[in-house]
Amino acid sequence: MNILMIKKRVIQSFSKSINTYQEKAVIQRQTAVELYDLSKDLEGLGVDLGCGTGFLYDVLKKRMVGIDISEKMIEFYKV
Repeated sequence: MNILMIKKRVIQSFSKSINTYQEKAVIQRQTAVELYDLSKDLEGLGVDLGCGTGFLYDVLKKRMVGIDISEKMIEFYKV
């Protein structure tokens, strides 16, 4: 299987799970809370690579740019 096929499968998988991602992404939510403590003194624009539905933005409440492989996740992420 080549890299383009793998990428396509990943995109399809995340795009299909958009409706349940918020509930099932427990580790992502916990990580966002831990990053909050580390970022209290940071200022400026942040970049959230693999942003999913935006857990990090929801917790940090800072200016963020979200990037994800799934366009459907990006649509959900809009703030």
